[in-house]
Amino acid sequence: MVLEDLFFILIALISSLVSATFGFGSAFILLGLGAYILPVKDAIALSSVLFFCATLFKSLLFRRHVDWGLAAKITIIALPFAGLGAFWLDRLETAWLTRGLGVMVLLYCLVAWTPWRLRLTIHNGTIAIASALYGFLSGLLGSGGIMKVTLFQSLGLTKEAFVGAMAATAIVTNATKMAVYFEAGLLGQEQLGMALSLVVCAFVTAWAGRRFLTTISAETFRQLVLLLLAVAGMGLLLR
Repeated sequence: MVLEDLFFILIALISSLVSATFGFGSAFILLGLGAYILPVKDAIALSSVLFFCATLFKSLLFRRHVDWGLAAKITIIALPFAGLGAFWLDRLETAWLTRGLGVMVLLYCLVAWTPWRLRLTIHNGTIAIASALYGFLSGLLGSGGIMKVTLFQSLGLTKEAFVGAMAATAIVTNATKMAVYFEAGLLGQEQLGMALSLVVCAFVTAWAGRRFLTTISAETFRQLVLLLLAVAGMGLLLR
Protein backbone atom coordinates (compact mmCIF):
# COMPACT_ATOMS: atom_id res chain seq x y z
CA MET A 1 0.00 0.00 0.00
CA VAL A 2 1.53 3.31 -1.13
CA LEU A 3 1.78 6.49 0.91
CA GLU A 4 -1.10 8.12 -0.98
CA ASP A 5 -3.39 5.25 -0.01
CA LEU A 6 -2.45 5.59 3.65
CA PHE A 7 -3.21 9.31 3.61
CA PHE A 8 -6.56 8.62 1.97
CA ILE A 9 -7.42 6.06 4.67
CA LEU A 10 -6.45 8.54 7.40
CA ILE A 11 -8.75 11.18 5.92
CA ALA A 12 -11.47 8.53 5.59
CA LEU A 13 -11.11 7.72 9.30
CA ILE A 14 -11.41 11.37 10.32
CA SER A 15 -14.30 12.12 7.97
CA SER A 16 -16.18 8.99 9.01
CA LEU A 17 -15.84 9.96 12.67
CA VAL A 18 -17.30 13.39 11.91
CA SER A 19 -20.23 11.79 10.09
CA ALA A 20 -20.75 9.22 12.84
CA THR A 21 -20.95 12.03 15.39
CA PHE A 22 -23.06 14.58 13.49
CA GLY A 23 -24.77 12.49 10.80
CA PHE A 24 -23.16 14.33 7.87
CA GLY A 25 -19.88 15.83 6.65
CA SER A 26 -18.02 12.66 5.72
CA ALA A 27 -18.38 13.08 1.97
CA PHE A 28 -17.37 16.73 1.96
CA ILE A 29 -14.18 16.07 3.91
CA LEU A 30 -13.20 12.82 2.21
CA LEU A 31 -13.96 13.97 -1.32
CA GLY A 32 -12.78 17.52 -0.76
CA LEU A 33 -9.37 16.45 0.57
CA GLY A 34 -9.17 13.02 -1.04
CA ALA A 35 -9.27 14.58 -4.49
CA TYR A 36 -5.81 16.03 -3.75
CA ILE A 37 -4.44 12.55 -3.07
CA LEU A 38 -6.15 10.28 -5.60
CA PRO A 39 -7.72 10.96 -8.99
CA VAL A 40 -11.16 12.41 -8.33
CA LYS A 41 -13.04 9.50 -9.91
CA ASP A 42 -11.05 6.97 -7.86
CA ALA A 43 -11.75 8.99 -4.70
CA ILE A 44 -15.49 9.03 -5.43
CA ALA A 45 -15.62 5.30 -6.20
CA LEU A 46 -13.64 4.27 -3.10
CA SER A 47 -15.64 6.61 -0.89
CA SER A 48 -18.79 4.70 -1.80
CA VAL A 49 -17.37 1.65 0.02
CA LEU A 50 -16.85 3.70 3.19
CA PHE A 51 -20.25 5.37 2.92
CA PHE A 52 -22.11 2.09 2.42
CA CYS A 53 -20.51 0.40 5.42
CA ALA A 54 -20.78 3.48 7.63
CA THR A 55 -24.47 4.00 6.88
CA LEU A 56 -25.17 0.32 7.50
CA PHE A 57 -23.42 0.31 10.89
CA LYS A 58 -24.99 3.61 11.99
CA SER A 59 -28.46 2.45 10.97
CA LEU A 60 -28.06 -0.57 13.23
CA LEU A 61 -26.78 1.52 16.14
CA PHE A 62 -29.57 4.13 15.90
CA ARG A 63 -32.33 1.84 14.62
CA ARG A 64 -34.71 2.65 17.49
CA HIS A 65 -34.67 6.36 16.62
CA VAL A 66 -35.30 6.03 12.87
CA ASP A 67 -38.65 6.73 11.17
CA TRP A 68 -38.38 3.72 8.86
CA GLY A 69 -41.47 4.66 6.85
CA LEU A 70 -39.95 8.01 5.86
CA ALA A 71 -36.57 6.36 5.26
CA ALA A 72 -38.15 3.82 2.91
CA LYS A 73 -39.97 6.54 0.95
CA ILE A 74 -36.80 8.59 0.45
CA THR A 75 -34.78 5.50 -0.52
CA ILE A 76 -37.27 4.30 -3.13
CA ILE A 77 -37.42 7.71 -4.81
CA ALA A 78 -33.65 8.34 -4.66
CA LEU A 79 -32.56 4.92 -5.91
CA PRO A 80 -33.09 5.31 -9.69
CA PHE A 81 -31.66 8.84 -9.64
CA ALA A 82 -28.54 7.61 -7.82
CA GLY A 83 -28.02 5.03 -10.54
CA LEU A 84 -28.46 7.73 -13.19
CA GLY A 85 -25.93 10.00 -11.51
CA ALA A 86 -23.41 7.16 -11.08
CA PHE A 87 -23.90 6.21 -14.74
CA TRP A 88 -22.73 9.66 -15.79
CA LEU A 89 -19.74 9.73 -13.44
CA ASP A 90 -17.40 7.95 -15.86
CA ARG A 91 -18.63 10.04 -18.80
CA LEU A 92 -17.88 13.54 -17.57
CA GLU A 93 -14.69 15.59 -17.47
CA THR A 94 -12.66 15.42 -14.24
CA ALA A 95 -12.28 19.22 -14.12
CA TRP A 96 -16.05 19.66 -14.10
CA LEU A 97 -16.38 17.08 -11.32
CA THR A 98 -13.72 18.78 -9.20
CA ARG A 99 -15.41 22.17 -9.49
CA GLY A 100 -18.76 20.57 -8.80
CA LEU A 101 -17.43 19.15 -5.54
CA GLY A 102 -16.04 22.55 -4.59
CA VAL A 103 -19.37 24.26 -5.25
CA MET A 104 -21.20 21.68 -3.13
CA VAL A 105 -18.81 22.14 -0.22
CA LEU A 106 -19.01 25.94 -0.28
CA LEU A 107 -22.79 25.90 -0.68
CA TYR A 108 -23.12 23.72 2.36
CA CYS A 109 -20.82 25.96 4.41
CA LEU A 110 -22.73 29.06 3.34
CA VAL A 111 -26.04 27.60 4.50
CA ALA A 112 -24.56 26.26 7.75
CA TRP A 113 -22.91 29.57 8.69
CA THR A 114 -25.95 31.79 8.12
CA PRO A 115 -28.21 32.56 11.10
CA TRP A 116 -31.27 31.49 9.11
CA ARG A 117 -32.30 28.08 7.84
CA LEU A 118 -34.27 27.21 4.76
CA ARG A 119 -37.91 26.77 5.70
CA LEU A 120 -39.65 24.06 3.73
CA THR A 121 -43.28 23.08 3.68
CA ILE A 122 -42.96 19.36 4.28
CA HIS A 123 -45.34 17.28 2.18
CA ASN A 124 -45.02 14.38 -0.25
CA GLY A 125 -43.97 16.67 -3.10
CA THR A 126 -41.17 18.25 -1.06
CA ILE A 127 -39.92 14.85 0.04
CA ALA A 128 -40.02 13.55 -3.55
CA ILE A 129 -38.03 16.50 -4.97
CA ALA A 130 -35.44 16.43 -2.18
CA SER A 131 -35.07 12.65 -2.54
CA ALA A 132 -34.59 12.80 -6.31
CA LEU A 133 -31.96 15.55 -6.06
CA TYR A 134 -30.22 13.72 -3.24
CA GLY A 135 -30.03 10.52 -5.29
CA PHE A 136 -28.76 12.14 -8.48
CA LEU A 137 -26.13 14.32 -6.78
CA SER A 138 -25.04 11.38 -4.66
CA GLY A 139 -24.39 9.22 -7.70
CA LEU A 140 -22.80 11.96 -9.78
CA LEU A 141 -20.66 13.83 -7.24
CA GLY A 142 -20.32 11.25 -4.50
CA SER A 143 -22.67 13.01 -2.09
CA GLY A 144 -26.05 14.67 -2.18
CA GLY A 145 -26.46 14.81 1.58
CA ILE A 146 -27.06 18.57 1.65
CA MET A 147 -30.59 17.89 0.41
CA LYS A 148 -31.30 15.49 3.26
CA VAL A 149 -29.69 17.79 5.84
CA THR A 150 -32.08 20.58 4.83
CA LEU A 151 -35.07 18.24 4.82
CA PHE A 152 -34.35 16.63 8.19
CA GLN A 153 -33.52 19.96 9.84
CA SER A 154 -36.92 21.24 8.74
CA LEU A 155 -38.51 18.19 10.34
CA GLY A 156 -36.86 19.05 13.66
CA LEU A 157 -35.41 15.63 14.36
CA THR A 158 -33.47 14.87 17.55
CA LYS A 159 -29.71 14.28 17.31
CA GLU A 160 -30.11 10.51 17.41
CA ALA A 161 -33.00 10.50 14.95
CA PHE A 162 -31.10 12.84 12.62
CA VAL A 163 -27.97 10.65 12.55
CA GLY A 164 -30.04 7.50 12.14
CA ALA A 165 -32.21 8.93 9.37
CA MET A 166 -29.22 10.27 7.44
CA ALA A 167 -27.68 6.80 7.54
CA ALA A 168 -30.80 4.71 6.93
CA THR A 169 -31.78 6.66 3.81
CA ALA A 170 -28.34 6.16 2.26
CA ILE A 171 -27.76 2.41 2.57
CA VAL A 172 -29.41 1.28 -0.66
CA THR A 173 -28.24 4.38 -2.54
CA ASN A 174 -24.62 3.70 -1.64
CA ALA A 175 -24.99 0.03 -2.56
CA THR A 176 -26.32 1.07 -5.97
CA LYS A 177 -23.43 3.45 -6.54
CA MET A 178 -20.90 0.75 -5.65
CA ALA A 179 -22.49 -1.63 -8.15
CA VAL A 180 -22.41 0.95 -10.94
CA TYR A 181 -18.81 1.94 -10.15
CA PHE A 182 -17.80 -1.73 -10.19
CA GLU A 183 -19.52 -2.26 -13.53
CA ALA A 184 -17.74 0.81 -14.93
CA GLY A 185 -14.35 -0.53 -13.81
CA LEU A 186 -13.80 2.12 -11.15
CA LEU A 187 -13.80 -0.56 -8.42
CA GLY A 188 -11.94 -3.85 -8.81
CA GLN A 189 -9.46 -6.26 -7.28
CA GLU A 190 -6.72 -3.65 -7.29
CA GLN A 191 -8.76 -1.61 -4.77
CA LEU A 192 -9.49 -4.60 -2.49
CA GLY A 193 -6.91 -3.67 0.16
CA MET A 194 -8.15 -0.09 0.31
CA ALA A 195 -11.76 -1.24 0.44
CA LEU A 196 -11.15 -3.56 3.40
CA SER A 197 -9.37 -0.78 5.28
CA LEU A 198 -12.34 1.51 4.69
CA VAL A 199 -14.71 -1.16 6.06
CA VAL A 200 -12.69 -1.22 9.30
CA CYS A 201 -12.77 2.59 9.45
CA ALA A 202 -16.55 2.57 9.09
CA PHE A 203 -17.06 0.06 11.89
CA VAL A 204 -14.72 1.73 14.38
CA THR A 205 -16.01 5.25 13.79
CA ALA A 206 -19.69 4.26 13.89
CA TRP A 207 -19.19 2.84 17.37
CA ALA A 208 -17.05 5.78 18.53
CA GLY A 209 -19.40 8.35 17.04
CA ARG A 210 -22.36 7.11 19.05
CA ARG A 211 -20.36 7.59 22.25
CA PHE A 212 -19.04 11.02 21.23
CA LEU A 213 -22.51 12.27 20.27
CA THR A 214 -23.43 12.89 23.91
CA THR A 215 -20.00 13.68 25.37
CA ILE A 216 -18.43 16.40 23.18
CA SER A 217 -19.28 19.98 22.28
CA ALA A 218 -21.05 19.56 18.97
CA GLU A 219 -21.09 23.27 18.07
CA THR A 220 -17.33 23.81 18.48
CA PHE A 221 -16.52 20.68 16.53
CA ARG A 222 -19.02 21.64 13.83
CA GLN A 223 -17.45 25.06 13.35
CA LEU A 224 -13.98 23.53 12.96
CA VAL A 225 -15.33 21.08 10.41
CA LEU A 226 -17.00 23.88 8.46
CA LEU A 227 -13.74 25.84 8.39
CA LEU A 228 -11.90 22.81 7.02
CA LEU A 229 -14.61 22.22 4.46
CA ALA A 230 -14.52 25.83 3.26
CA VAL A 231 -10.74 25.70 2.75
CA ALA A 232 -11.00 22.40 0.89
CA GLY A 233 -13.89 23.61 -1.26
CA MET A 234 -12.09 26.81 -2.27
CA GLY A 235 -9.01 24.79 -3.11
CA LEU A 236 -11.02 22.53 -5.41
CA LEU A 237 -12.47 25.53 -7.24
CA LEU A 238 -9.00 27.01 -7.78
CA ARG A 239 -7.35 23.81 -9.04
